[in-house]
Amino acid sequence: MDEIYTRLDDEQTERQLLAGRLNMLFRDRRTHAHTRLLMEAEARISREAWTRAIDASDLVH
Repeated sequence: MDEIYTRLDDEQTERQLLAGRLNMLFRDRRTHAHTRLLMEAEARISREAWTRAIDASDLVH
């Protein structure tokens, strides 16, 4: 009988671990999506600044 309860406890623990990992993956997914948006915005702003710098340089020369 004790072996059955031990197996049930092990199975429940395994399910809890898997559920925790799944929750962590969903949190990571949101974090990665937010990071991607920040990086895309930074790249866009950098391109716009580069274009303005080139345009200003063309006006001087």
